[in-house]
Amino acid sequence: EKFLSEIDSRKHTCHATLSAKQNNTLLRKGTLNIVTNILGNNNPILAQLICVQYREQPHLKINLSEVPKEDLFAKLSNGENELGFVYRTKRNHEFVGELPPDLVFEPLFYGRLVVMANESYDFIKHDSTSLKKIVKYPVCSYHKQNYFNDLGHLITDICKLDFNETIENNYDVFCEKIKNGIAIAIVVQFEIFEHPINYIENIPIVPLRDNIQIIFGMVKKKEQPLSENADFFMTELRNLIA
Repeated sequence: EKFLSEIDSRKHTCHATLSAKQNNTLLRKGTLNIVTNILGNNNPILAQLICVQYREQPHLKINLSEVPKEDLFAKLSNGENELGFVYRTKRNHEFVGELPPDLVFEPLFYGRLVVMANESYDFIKHDSTSLKKIVKYPVCSYHKQNYFNDLGHLITDICKLDFNETIENNYDVFCEKIKNGIAIAIVVQFEIFEHPINYIENIPIVPLRDNIQIIFGMVKKKEQPLSENADFFMTELRNLIA
């Protein structure tokens, strides 16, 4: 009885808080078109915010589409979309790949490349490793090829070797390949999360020391201010990250 009473009390408190928030918050209307590059739809921070807005802003329609980075830049440049989110690769403080001159990029959070591999690989015993040491091993990925375009060019440039990777559409098979030592995986660990995400249970993670960052951020036209809905969305996103 005490437990159920506590539940009822908290439900009333939550309803009162939500009602107060809705009364003090402008209910927005219209459509907000957001475009992301590969993996943007899988971004947990962006997905979390969109889910919150669907609940708190029922009259604001949010359309999220996923396209390759080059198409994203084109959509923003020609005005088809006003707001986009991309992952960009940076090495030694310089971006890999140019940003069109009419667009501006705002970094939101940062990540580093790490390697997941079976303990049978010798580099697992060390605190860090380098691309030159691991590029000789087969790499298995669960991401679309476009995601690795910049990274593939970067690895080729650093190691002077071709970067060959296998796309595995079956996640269970992907995990088994890593667990059984058939291949290694290169993944991103984002600094925004309090605890590192271990994508495969009991598989060691070793950071790469090649000073490569993966940066998630917002892209828009340089001279064009955001609409009220887009500005509201970005304010909420920055608050969520903070």
